[in-house]
Amino acid sequence: MIQQPALLTLTVTAAIFLFAVKEVLGLWWQKQAERRRLHAIKTLVCRELELNNYVIKSLRGALFSIRDTSSEKMELSASVESTVTGAAAPHCARLKAAG
Repeated sequence: MIQQPALLTLTVTAAIFLFAVKEVLGLWWQKQAERRRLHAIKTLVCRELELNNYVIKSLRGALFSIRDTSSEKMELSASVESTVTGAAAPHCARLKAAG
C-alpha cells in the first residue's frame, strides 16, 4: 500500500507543477495579447499616415495648380469633403476670371 506521506508529497508536487504551468501559460498569453495590441496600433497609425499623405499630396497639387495660374486674377472655391470611407477629397474650382 501507498504510505500517507508519499501520497501527500505527490499531490503537493502535482499542485506546484500545475500552478507553474498555469503561470507560464498566463505570461505567454499576456505577451501574445501585448503583441497583438501593438500590431493593431501600428496598423492603425500606418493607415492614418497613408490617408494623411494622400491629403497632403492632393492639397499640394491643388496649391501648385493655383500657383501656376497666379498671373491671372481669378476667384477660387476650395473645399475638403470626407468620403464614406473617411478619406478626405479636396476640391478646387475656378469660379470666374476677374479683370
